[in-house]
Amino acid sequence: MDSLYALGADTVYVLNVLDSDDRLEEEGGPYADALLVRLPDDPRTRERLFAVEAREARREGFGPTRDRGQQYLHFWWD
Repeated sequence: MDSLYALGADTVYVLNVLDSDDRLEEEGGPYADALLVRLPDDPRTRERLFAVEAREARREGFGPTRDRGQQYLHFWWD
């Protein structure tokens, strides 16, 4: 998350937090499989954030999200 802020994300929301007792025991803490990033208006900053999302999406077997002027960018891991 800190690296997304360093790249210029306005806000990063942690989604799908799994924190059941079983998960805490298995993983040693809570686990989340998604982030929602509020994007800035600056085109260069947006480009850097979309590049990170593209890398992560490809790693998960998905195509990257294209910048269409949207306000948010969704990151998801399986």
